[in-house]
Formats: sequence, C-alpha cells, structure tokens
Amino acid sequence: MGFLSDFKNLTDYFNEQDYSNQITFYSETANDWQHLSEIIKVLIKKTNFKILYICSDYNDHGLNFKEKNFKSYVINNKYLLTWLFKNIKTKLMLMTLPDLNQYYLKRSKYLVHYIYIPHSLSSLHSIYRKGAFDHFDSLFCVGPHHIQEARKLEEIYRLKKKNLIEFGYSKIDNLIKSYKNFHKEKIDKINFLIAPTWGDNCIINNGKVIEVMDHIKLLGHNIILRPHPITVRESSDIINNIISRYEDYSNFIYEPSTDNNQTLFMSDVLISDWSGVAYEFAFGLKKPVLFIDTPRKIKNIDYDKIGIDSFEFYAREMVGEFFDPTKKYDLKNINTVNDDQIKKRIFSLGNSANVACEYISNIMK
Repeated sequence: MGFLSDFKNLTDYFNEQDYSNQITFYSETANDWQHLSEIIKVLIKKTNFKILYICSDYNDHGLNFKEKNFKSYVINNKYLLTWLFKNIKTKLMLMTLPDLNQYYLKRSKYLVHYIYIPHSLSSLHSIYRKGAFDHFDSLFCVGPHHIQEARKLEEIYRLKKKNLIEFGYSKIDNLIKSYKNFHKEKIDKINFLIAPTWGDNCIINNGKVIEVMDHIKLLGHNIILRPHPITVRESSDIINNIISRYEDYSNFIYEPSTDNNQTLFMSDVLISDWSGVAYEFAFGLKKPVLFIDTPRKIKNIDYDKIGIDSFEFYAREMVGEFFDPTKKYDLKNINTVNDDQIKKRIFSLGNSANVACEYISNIMK
C-alpha cells in the first residue's frame, strides 16, 4: 500500500470513466461511509448509474462493499489526489468534505457538478472555515437552519445561489432504523456515554472530564468513554492517564471506536461539550444529553458578522441540559427532545436517501 498502489488505482479509475452515466463519491476517512452508504445503496437499487467510490482511508468500509455497478479505489497519496481532483471527468461528485477549492483539493477543469453531503447537524457558518461551501453547486441540507445559513452567506458575500436540497440526515435515519431491532438488557445502573469533541478545549484535553467521571463513579453508574478519533490519535497520553485512573472501577469501559452504533444504543445518557454526536443521540434515539460548558468551537473568522446563532448553541436546551456535579441523576429528571421538535429541525426524516436519489437522478438526466 503506497504510491504505486495508489497510482494503479488512479489509472483503473480513469479507465472506468463514462461521463454520461457516472457518479463519483469521495470519502476522506472511514467515518464518511456512514454518511454516504445509504445514498449509494438506494442508487444501486433504483438506478443503473455506474458508481465509483474513491477513498483515502485503507480501513474504509466502502472497500468491502460489493455490488453491481459499484467499484471502489484507495487513493491516499496527496499529490495523486490533487491531480485527480483537477482532472476528474465525472458528471457528479458527492463528498462530505468541506473546503472544496480552498486548499489542495480543487474543482475539476472539466464540467463537474459538486454536491455536499452533511456529516453533522451543526451550522454551516460556525465550526467550518469561511468559504467552506462556496464552491459546491448543491448542498444537501439537514434542516431549516442550513437553508437560512446558506442563503445568508450567499447574500453577505454576493455568491451565486446554490441548489439547496431538503435532504435530512442519513446517519440519523440509519440510527432510527437500526435501533428498532436493538434489545437492551435490563440493568439497575444508568449507562453514561461520554463522547466529547476534539481539540484543546474539549473536556478530555482540558481535564473537565475527570470531575464528570468522578461524580458518576460516586453515584455507582456505568461510564463509557468514547473519545473523538482525532483525540485518540493526537492525545493518547491524556487518554492513557484517564484509563489508568479508572481501570479499577468495574463499571468503566473505554471505547476507542466511533463506528459502532451499539455503543449509542446501549447508552442511556450522553455527556458531551460541542460534539455533533449529541444531536444524533438526541434526535435519532430520543435520549437525554448532558452538556459540559466549554469555550465555543468556532472556526469561521466572520462568524460574528453573519448575525445568526449556531444550531449547536441554541439547540442545547432543546435536547438536554447542563451537567450538574451535585445532582443525583436518574432517567426521570433529565430533559429530552420530543417528536414535534425533531420533525421541525430535520428534513425528510427516515427518507433522506430517497430524496438524494431523486435529486441525483434528475441531474443525471
């Protein structure tokens, strides 16, 4: 696995090209498959389009997916990817990666229609860099907040209007569908899942997670620690210290993978800071969330100029409440989201892949 392997895959991809009937998906990390897979499966079931899947992670689940009209390729080398993006000939390209045309992954010199697929319910103008979505032709939107934000950004920066599609959120649809078949064992203790965001201000890196875990331990409940993949990669020393601190507590579980939905299903309460998984947990499973207040995660230097509060800020009180280190928690005394709130915030609930298929089919025609 290296340059020669990537170059062969690049060559194989271009040998498959059929502009009139071809759709290309790009997946940067293994986590992207959970956002792209349902759309791909519906397209395979309902259409005859040739689907080519380029990924940059050797652990991507898309590499194990075998279906007629679907082919996958690993291209991890940065220089080959740069060349590929500039020279790609495909009618449509779909991706969950923002910042198209801002860094080394540029729009093709040929006519390609680019569609952005959301990998979070979070707002478009806060946790993403300025201009993150400017070079897409179509945006698949989770809910009304994405429509409002995208149009406001177009107005402020005098951008060409994009096609904004009332798409919804594939991961939540998949959570809802899979959770129906989950049967949890009855236990006396509450399963607290701690799943923060990443970075210096996340509760793992700033140490606030210790106060939280000590309180849950005092109450005698179960603790599941699931760090963000970037935290696992970049802050292993901090995580190892936490594991050592609680290794003698029999109700402690360390879960380094974010791919397994079973962890979400078995958990009763989620504790987080600014991670998007909080809203997947709340809206998809209708379970309570406890938030730890930390400095906001804002990457857009123009956030204050836009004049719209971010979804991840004002939705906190809707889906849960702030963690209280003096409160004796049980499942009856934590706020949860209701069905009406979910339907108002997420488009096409349970049907996002079909919405995507219909829109893609219309463009291909």
